[in-house]
Amino acid sequence: MRRGSRRRRFLIPSGLSLLVGVFLGIYPSGAFAQDADNHHVGIVIAYPSSVGAVFEMSPRIALRPDLFMSGSSLTQSGQTVSSRSIAVGLDVLIWLRRYDKVRTYVTPRVSYTHNTSNQPLAQDVWGTAGSYGVEYSATSRLAVFGEVGVFVGHSFPKTVTIAEGISQTAGPFTSWTTRAGVGIVFYP
Repeated sequence: MRRGSRRRRFLIPSGLSLLVGVFLGIYPSGAFAQDADNHHVGIVIAYPSSVGAVFEMSPRIALRPDLFMSGSSLTQSGQTVSSRSIAVGLDVLIWLRRYDKVRTYVTPRVSYTHNTSNQPLAQDVWGTAGSYGVEYSATSRLAVFGEVGVFVGHSFPKTVTIAEGISQTAGPFTSWTTRAGVGIVFYP
């Protein structure tokens, strides 16, 4: 093997990591330099139905974990069906451009939903999503945002024993849907 070809092979990963690092904002950019009014931690209230926080890791990257909880109960013909869900998610906001008080971003997302029910086949769901969003800084302490994207959810097979020697299996399933959301961020 020639020495030059081996050297090129090692340069490609190094060049690729430099390109990814610049894209993700590890190397600071003057266009996204933070001013004195910029805060690094905010409280997020979003629709549909989640609360969370935003942590600005760098001028180009922010992490936005969130939490969602729901529960329901239905009684019909003397039988009650109840269920509860709790979901946690993490968005990685990658800021693209700034236009005065408006910033655009893309965000990959991962989420996990744990479902419980008095019915035996409630399944947990792992999800991934990708969105495009816009944030407007109304004041130095308040911002509003909106985003739109696509969600893909997946559950794994679940088998439960109904009676001795009798079992039932549900899943796996994969689903996709569009997603949209709006919210506010308060920087205390």
